[in-house]
Amino acid sequence: MEFSKTLGPLANRIISNTSWWLTLSTPDNAGFIARYRAKFHQDPDYHSAAGYSAVEALGAAVMATKSLDQGKVRDWLGHNEVPTVQGNFKVDPNGLNIGLHQYMIQIQNETPKPIWPDNVAHAHPLIPYAG
Repeated sequence: MEFSKTLGPLANRIISNTSWWLTLSTPDNAGFIARYRAKFHQDPDYHSAAGYSAVEALGAAVMATKSLDQGKVRDWLGHNEVPTVQGNFKVDPNGLNIGLHQYMIQIQNETPKPIWPDNVAHAHPLIPYAG
């Protein structure tokens, strides 16, 4: 993570959120990471995972509807759940995300670590911030 590399020890204990993490147990997350590393020679970040997930959801809708018609694709996505590397894509009738989650990370010893929720945590939060 460029942020923690740039700030070094000053980044320790900073808490933030993310929509994806390398160690999530989501469909094909390990495969996505392996393919990304093979092509780009570095770990993906949550931006890459979000883009990949968007294509997974769009691809599922196009395959299911056998159409590129925006109305058909939108309607299908509004009534179906799609497993992605970020988690399950699902929206409410207004298109608001109700399937994907946010995760909390904290930089500890200059390394970002998931701290919440418990089922994805690799560390306990270190508080208070002692900058």
